[in-house]
Amino acid sequence: MNKAIIITTGEELLHGRTLDTNSAFICKELYETGIEIIECITVGDDIEAIIYAIEESFKRCNIIFITGGLGPTDDDRTVEAICRFFSLKDTVDENARIRIEGLFARANYKINKKDYKMALVPEGSVVFKNNKGHAPGFLIEKDNKFLIAMPGVPFEAEDMFVNEIKPYLCQRFNLKKSDGIIFRLTGLRESTINEIIEKSKIPQLGKWGISAKTGVYEVYLSLNDTTDDPRSIEEMLKDIFKEKLIDSSFSSPSEELVFLLKQKQTKLATAESCTGGLIAKMITDIPGSSEVYNGSIIAYSNEVKQNLLSVSETTLKKYGAVSEETALEMINGLQKVIQYDIAIAITGIAGPGGATKEKKVGTVCFAFDLCGQKKSETKIFNGDRERVRNLSALYAINTVREFIKK
Repeated sequence: MNKAIIITTGEELLHGRTLDTNSAFICKELYETGIEIIECITVGDDIEAIIYAIEESFKRCNIIFITGGLGPTDDDRTVEAICRFFSLKDTVDENARIRIEGLFARANYKINKKDYKMALVPEGSVVFKNNKGHAPGFLIEKDNKFLIAMPGVPFEAEDMFVNEIKPYLCQRFNLKKSDGIIFRLTGLRESTINEIIEKSKIPQLGKWGISAKTGVYEVYLSLNDTTDDPRSIEEMLKDIFKEKLIDSSFSSPSEELVFLLKQKQTKLATAESCTGGLIAKMITDIPGSSEVYNGSIIAYSNEVKQNLLSVSETTLKKYGAVSEETALEMINGLQKVIQYDIAIAITGIAGPGGATKEKKVGTVCFAFDLCGQKKSETKIFNGDRERVRNLSALYAINTVREFIKK
């Protein structure tokens, strides 16, 4: 298998002023192609640092992707560094020069000597057109080692990679999409997922890894050549993870929930306090949710809980706004205002303030009316205000999603 390393250049990346999105984009584009990215490296604009990174990388891989440093300023030194590494001279690419002059003329800008630096490429290289900017990319091949340089500006690099570089690589290396599966899980801790996978047949099927996003985990599985039909693997995953597995047709629990509600012709409504309408947002972010989502009451204050959801003053004084008793009364009050088949009520302490001796930050109380079956429960979520709110909303959505799937 071809192994590759990505080198991104630029002091702005090392100082944290600019986020490196190029590495993630290249990794995503090459996933399952037969080119394995084994490392991503960031260096500054120092020529010696760039040369050292290239030298060390070629000890471990046969393909290097390098981004940045192709511009007109003094700190754009990638072409010079690459030429020194390969003992090559730079040369002006005539197509790039003509394009640069044309772009400057159309913008009514006066071109200067420094601007022509963007047309420089190492002699003998394969040149890739920059359809979105000025400086072209290029490829150098020597002793079965390949170095591919492209601009650091993300929208230029992405367009060049998709339309110029990737097609070249596919032809040059006869790349074909290898078998792989990405599946999403929710309602489980990352360590629990890891334990379940280790005890299953999954490690025998190929390399795998877990990527965490708040409350949702993506598991990447690159299948071995001898692996079974991917469809049989999906059935195995359903058997292992059951309702914790998000169907492969959907990208999020809320998207799957909307589909399930449509399938069951079931209407949903919500009453939210600490999440402030976040559940409603997650649902209504999905196109077509209006067919199954009837509405929400955001009862942030006790006054609104009493006036709109008929929560009694006695309950609030005796048990507090953050209690299962209050959540259940919110559900009962919601039933009087919005018609539904399934309902969610939520009230909690998102923080950083609001905690008491009995109820700490992260305490969230839920009530559910699941087609006439009412229940309540309390969960404690760790993290800052945003994380507590997100995990609370996701837990509520998953509870309904799993109820319908069972």
